[in-house]
Amino acid sequence: MDESTKTTWTITLSIAADGQPAVAVERDDKASPAKDTLREVRKPMEGTPTYSQKGTTQSVQATKPDLPIKTSWTIMLYIAADGLLANFAVESLKQLSKSASTAPGNDDQASVVVAAQFSIDAPGGQSIQRYIFNESSSGNLGNGLQDPLNAPANMSEQQALMSFLNWAYTNEKCNQSERYALILWSHGPELFLQPPPGSPTGDPASLYLTPQELREALTSYKPPAVGQKLAAEDRRLDIVAFDACSMSMFEMAYELKNVADYMVASQEEVPDPSFPYDQLIELFRKLGGNTDSLLKQGVQAYAGAYQDCICNAITGMKRVTLSALCLNNSDRLKSAVDDLASALLDAQNDGGLPNLLIEARKGSRDYAGGLYVDLAEFCTKLRGLLSGSQSNVKTPIRDACQLVLNALGERTSDPLILENVSADVRSHGISIYLPYLSDEQSAQVDKPMVKGGRETVGKGGRETVGKGFSVSDLLNNAAIGYRTSARQEMILDTEGYYPGLRLASDKSKPSWYDFIAGLWPRILIKTAPAELDLRYSARQSAMNLVSPGPASVLINRAILSAKMK
Repeated sequence: MDESTKTTWTITLSIAADGQPAVAVERDDKASPAKDTLREVRKPMEGTPTYSQKGTTQSVQATKPDLPIKTSWTIMLYIAADGLLANFAVESLKQLSKSASTAPGNDDQASVVVAAQFSIDAPGGQSIQRYIFNESSSGNLGNGLQDPLNAPANMSEQQALMSFLNWAYTNEKCNQSERYALILWSHGPELFLQPPPGSPTGDPASLYLTPQELREALTSYKPPAVGQKLAAEDRRLDIVAFDACSMSMFEMAYELKNVADYMVASQEEVPDPSFPYDQLIELFRKLGGNTDSLLKQGVQAYAGAYQDCICNAITGMKRVTLSALCLNNSDRLKSAVDDLASALLDAQNDGGLPNLLIEARKGSRDYAGGLYVDLAEFCTKLRGLLSGSQSNVKTPIRDACQLVLNALGERTSDPLILENVSADVRSHGISIYLPYLSDEQSAQVDKPMVKGGRETVGKGGRETVGKGFSVSDLLNNAAIGYRTSARQEMILDTEGYYPGLRLASDKSKPSWYDFIAGLWPRILIKTAPAELDLRYSARQSAMNLVSPGPASVLINRAILSAKMK
């Protein structure tokens, strides 16, 4: 080839993902044609990359390859187990430790560290284990052990949680994270309810957290300010998740508004094996750059983990549900619920209203011994019963039901329910307090806990007490009585703290509590006076009716205060 026709190219490309000096590759056509060689030259990029040919120079845009934007998460797992759940909690910790120790992937969006605290029974007087799990923990619980919390004898669950948050936020392995998720692992709906250490009895009132107490704990210690994040006093949790039964209630969601961005919880019981913690770290790593996507996939993973389980009366396992809620979008539902309460109170003198409300409530999906009802199904049932009504007092109820359903709609541009996955099509994601023991829930209360119930009384050579009554019968009857009593205590506890909820106190018009305390007992007395103590609570009815409104609030608060002393 003639020397004058030879072409010289200089190609400079940035191929370094980290922005450091790149490798420039030069091609020299003067080399032997049989050995068309490439020579690597390490030199920094200077200005805009160019190429030249025969004295002509043109600019070439050099770009980095598309890579995930990195972020960092701390997952905080707070476990308050009892003896029955303790070993399930150990398995959850093992799954987290093992998955956290796996090597990250090239396409990960986030790094993840786990901080955990694990207590059995109430925290007072215990040495409580704490853990940090990351890539260096090697999947071994012992490798993740940190200095324990030596809890004072009178430490409450709220104080133990606050201590854990303070420890996690100040720990050098966690305090540089950009995002924080808190998982509360325990019993529900009375969160963390359990006996004090070494005692099967004792006063339960101080051993569970009300929604207000949880909010107070989460606002007492907030995530640290990191990088471009808000100042520490303005920070909030990215996610609060409840690995506990029946916590997807609007009362809790609205209480945590402005405390966390998202809430994850189930309307139904959570199986003892809990969340699929073996998948959790990978989900946060792969999807942690987009919280919406992370939560949607996480909810789907939970449903998938139990899709093959047998859920019926024989196994005793309930069909699983899980919802992810965007708490910043809860005001619209709050306003709609207030409108519904106002419309119901305005119609309290309508003679047909009690039967309509009871029919709608009996036909709606409920949870936690009938204390909570699926809000969407209740409003759908009630609206259907009122369809065609031209009554001046009933039409506003129907319209308010529609407002509630609109606020619950998942297809709006700013949904409250980001994702709801349920093996039960009647569970729509959010429950609300409306206590009524349906026949279905009553059957669960009456279910024998000991083999050999009333169906087998009589012959057969079994041990009997008295006139053919078996030991099993006595135990089952006692268990039924205990569960009935426990349910009524939950009603007293719930209505004791309910007036202080943000759902009840943040109002410019009547709230849901005004309907519950002022009208609901009257409806139950009118429709089922002989079953009042079964369906609801005769004692709570009397308290509400003796002094409806602010006075009953004072009575309930006084009872709760006395129980907690």
